[in-house]
Amino acid sequence: MYQAYAPSRVRYEGKEVQGEILRGFAQEVLDSGYFKDLVVEQIACELTYSIDDYLKLLSTHRGLEPQAQELLFAGLQQKLEQFGDSVKLSFLSAVHVARKMDLSGQL
Repeated sequence: MYQAYAPSRVRYEGKEVQGEILRGFAQEVLDSGYFKDLVVEQIACELTYSIDDYLKLLSTHRGLEPQAQELLFAGLQQKLEQFGDSVKLSFLSAVHVARKMDLSGQL
């Protein structure tokens, strides 16, 4: 559906790609020279939405023309209903915490 009605939004980042992005961010923090003692925590999360609630969630994203959004949502609803009455989403939540160094490199 996205390829047909919102090709600019076609993007899938699996767990491996997300892990690479998070590792890259952590390395940037350390390479900046402003932080040390970096701690990274990641939590895999799953949420289940009704199809209507899922489409409401999607409607919070801006940038699609109203007609494209209407066609996209109608197509998504039709496809999703073929698999049941809910949508299970998996995502990765992450937090990076580090100590800021003063200009002399000391805490």
